[in-house]
Amino acid sequence: MIWMSIFRSPADALVEITQAVDPAFFRPGDAEREIQRLSHDFGQQPRIIPADLPAGGHSIIAAWGAVTLTPLDSTNMDALRGGTPVHSGLLLAALGDPRATARLGLQVYGLGGGAGFIWSANYNSSGKGVLRITAVDPSGLSPHSPSQPAAPTTPFGMALEFAPEAPSTPPALGLDVAAQRGPTVQGEKVVVAAMQPAATADALLANPAGPPAPSSASTSPAPNSGPAAPSASSAPAAPEPSGASAVSVPGGAPAAPMPSNAPAASASSSASAIQTAEAKVEQPPAAPLASPAFPLSRIGRRVALIVANGAYSAAPLTNPTVDADLVSGSLEKIGFSVTVKKDLDLDGFEQAISEFAETTRGAEIALFYFAGHGFSVADGGRQQNLLMATSANFSAKTALALEGGGEPLDHVEETIIGRARATLIFIDACRNVPALASRGFGSRGFAPLNASNLEGAYVVLSTRVGQTAEDGAGGQGSPFARAFASVLPTPGLRIEDAYYRMREQVRKETSGVQVPDSIRSDLPEGGVVLVEGNLK
Repeated sequence: MIWMSIFRSPADALVEITQAVDPAFFRPGDAEREIQRLSHDFGQQPRIIPADLPAGGHSIIAAWGAVTLTPLDSTNMDALRGGTPVHSGLLLAALGDPRATARLGLQVYGLGGGAGFIWSANYNSSGKGVLRITAVDPSGLSPHSPSQPAAPTTPFGMALEFAPEAPSTPPALGLDVAAQRGPTVQGEKVVVAAMQPAATADALLANPAGPPAPSSASTSPAPNSGPAAPSASSAPAAPEPSGASAVSVPGGAPAAPMPSNAPAASASSSASAIQTAEAKVEQPPAAPLASPAFPLSRIGRRVALIVANGAYSAAPLTNPTVDADLVSGSLEKIGFSVTVKKDLDLDGFEQAISEFAETTRGAEIALFYFAGHGFSVADGGRQQNLLMATSANFSAKTALALEGGGEPLDHVEETIIGRARATLIFIDACRNVPALASRGFGSRGFAPLNASNLEGAYVVLSTRVGQTAEDGAGGQGSPFARAFASVLPTPGLRIEDAYYRMREQVRKETSGVQVPDSIRSDLPEGGVVLVEGNLK
């Protein structure tokens, strides 16, 4: 079934239009390929938020345009988990329902900024799930000035008008506005239509209803220049119900009919809204993008710092120095100037970060890689993630003892991000070591990262928030380091796609026990490709 929802502000400004497909069916790599296709259409890279669901399920959110996604704070997350409404405006949740998402331990986001497009999907281990396609403009929640049009232009040139309020049908939404809206959006008009598509979910994935172009109420779908897929309009047109005005929707099924006594303009507006949502973005060429953002032949400076700490007195690690050799070798092969620091005490760690920050100024890419112990500790009411120096005191499990031997990850980010055109950070920490688990350190995985510090950066963690990572067999390197060394030199591979490959390799090697995680902000337009060439 396909659900469609439209939200308007009290000032009649378009706020959000969502089309949801439930169930949708995903083959391996479908999500990544569709995100790449949309990025090609939009001419910009998205902000990507992946997450892992129980029993081998996956969730991924991609956002383009000026819309911002801000993680809800712990107070609001706790309220959602307890079933209490929060008044934080538009919310975006991986599962559609913010409360269910929060109860599962996944982050819920507040939407702000301006017009944008959001593609989100979640699916189980067999590939069955829900796909949501959303055009949104959170700025529409503010009152419009007299100079603004009544039917505003929405993300990527989509001009829409809307019908009067229709009887509500429970929608499968990625944006829980009805339940979570605050006083600023009371009085929104909502149009929800439930549709039974003739096209399969696979067809929608092959060519989803992307950001539409301005359209009339014609019921013919936009042309598609991409690979052949089952046509969403191939089913015979349904007869118009007696005494009602029906409009054609994707799949050939009629939307909920308008009453025969409704004003003609309203029926036309409804047709315009649904048909506009039906319009397709033309498919890009099937060949992969062959012009990476940073071709090796004409790239500027690339600098990297690798800190590998293994000689901890109470809980030594055998693999960080091996990891450093694996990672440095792979980076040197693709043009990085690499500095390797091993077994640093806290003073040496801080000095290495400071010196590296100076070398990153004006570079095209700055890359920091840490291998060693890492913990999260409570610091003034918030959780702080620490990268541990070899001088760390593991004899006591107090936050004070840990802080005395750890370099805050926030400080590392603040020191090195913003000087190079793009900053890449890889953290292989939170290692699962029995000697520490017996002293009460076993549950000290990382806390969620602060995305506000990450403008122009991409951060990859070797394991999910709150989880531990495998150190690996002695002398062979960690699973994460081996994945890094094998994946990153791939020609034509963008850093986001490299992350997905690394994650899958680590997941398979550890039988699902360890699954990397990532967080990113706006990278340079076109993304980051480390090695020139066509993706194979």
